[in-house]
Amino acid sequence: MPDSPWFMRAEDAWRAALRRIGGVLRAAFGRMRAEPLPYAASAAILYLSFVFSLLPLRRLEGAYLYVAGWSWSALGALLNLALVVVVAGAVLRGDGERGFFGPDFSRRFLRALPYAFCYYLCFGQAWGLLCWGVQWLAAPVFGKHSFFLWTVSYHVAALPLLYLLCRFGFTLAGAAAGDRVSFRRSWELSRPVAGTLFLTALLWWAARRLPSDILSGVFPFSPFTELYSRWLQVPVQCCVSVLGWAVGAAWYRELRGGAGASVRAG
Repeated sequence: MPDSPWFMRAEDAWRAALRRIGGVLRAAFGRMRAEPLPYAASAAILYLSFVFSLLPLRRLEGAYLYVAGWSWSALGALLNLALVVVVAGAVLRGDGERGFFGPDFSRRFLRALPYAFCYYLCFGQAWGLLCWGVQWLAAPVFGKHSFFLWTVSYHVAALPLLYLLCRFGFTLAGAAAGDRVSFRRSWELSRPVAGTLFLTALLWWAARRLPSDILSGVFPFSPFTELYSRWLQVPVQCCVSVLGWAVGAAWYRELRGGAGASVRAG
């Protein structure tokens, strides 16, 4: 409708994006219902890794604590990557295939490793620099120790990185499926639905981060806030993380379509 007002075209685009996201969510949940073990086990393992992450470090100090901390962080990152490969592989493999790890797990894990390192640099390092930049610019207005400033900088700095993850993240999903997907190919696959992918990422980010931020910022002394922070926050974030991995793989499964043969590595 080229003669329609801009707000009507925007509404149509919004509705189309939500329908597309809904279709991908149905596909992801369909795979989870058909084979729940990889997703439930991955969420449980992720939760246990958070719960026991500090136990080996409590009695260490000095250089031993520094080395052990970095080693434990590296092991945690490798575990997260293994779970990403498990979840994405469960979404992308054929309906008749079963098993927690799936076929050729080690090959798919090693193929995903360099891409995961790139994303670690993006979110682990660039994100911190962007947060610091936002805080430095806004500190004269809100004050250096403002909770509001810290929260806003945390979310604002994530926006460009979430967009880059949407455009380049199919390299990781492809590796989990056993495909070779270059950064250029991932950019091309995501180009027709870049806005919808970004909206999907924003919804995932809001589900993962906003509940704790809203409760801590608006109701800091509420009994429910204490209950959520102590017992619910980590399980919710683990489940949302696993769901995000499954949805990302479902997006890749939909977009590669007939192009799967061109990116498949023999």
